[in-house]
Amino acid sequence: MYIGMEKILQITALLSTLFPISIGLINYKRIARTGRPILAISLLSFCCDILSYIWALYFRNNYWIIHFFIIAQLLFLCVFYFEFLGRQKYTIILGILFALYYLFELYILGIRQINSLTISLECIFFIIYGIIGYYYLFQQQQYFFIDKSPEFWYNTAIVCYFSGALFSWSMFSYLHHQDGSGAGIWAFHNIANILKNILFAIGLWKVRAAV
Repeated sequence: MYIGMEKILQITALLSTLFPISIGLINYKRIARTGRPILAISLLSFCCDILSYIWALYFRNNYWIIHFFIIAQLLFLCVFYFEFLGRQKYTIILGILFALYYLFELYILGIRQINSLTISLECIFFIIYGIIGYYYLFQQQQYFFIDKSPEFWYNTAIVCYFSGALFSWSMFSYLHHQDGSGAGIWAFHNIANILKNILFAIGLWKVRAAV
C-alpha cells in the first residue's frame, strides 16, 4: 500500500510538470526574461524524469541523469536570479563556481555515485537566494499586490521545492538503500516537486510583457 502511494506521488510529480510547460508555451511571447529559465527548467525536468525512469528500468543506475539535471538546474536558476535581482554578476559567478566544484567532485567520486551533502548545500544555497528574492520584491514595491508578480510565484516555488528537497537529500545517506528500502524519503521531494510545478504554472500564467 505504501509502495503504491509512493509510485502515485512519483507519477503525479512527473505529470505536474506539464502544467508550467503548457502554460509557458501558450504565453511564451509574453514571458519576461525571468520566466524563460523557469520554463526551461520545467522542460528539462520533464525530459530528465522520463529518461531517468526508463534508464532505471533497464540499466538500474540512473545517477548520471540526476547529476546532469542538478548542474543544469543550478545554472538555469542562477540565470533566473541574475535577471530577477537586477543582473548582479556575482549570481552567475557563484553558480559557475558551484557547478565547477560539482563537476570536480564527480571526477573524484565517479558518475555512478552521489554525494548528498553537496546537493543539500545547493538546496540551502537556493533557499537563501529565495529569502533574498522576497526582500528584493518588498524593496522594489513594483506591485501594489505582491501576488500579481510572476517573480513572487517563481521565487516561492523555488523556496518550497528546495525546502522539501533539503530534507530528502540530507536523509539520503542514512535512509536510502540499494534494495529500495527507505525510499519513503522521496515522498517529501515529490510533494515539494508537485507544489513547485503548480506555483511555476501560476507564475507563468501571470506573465507580463518583457520590458
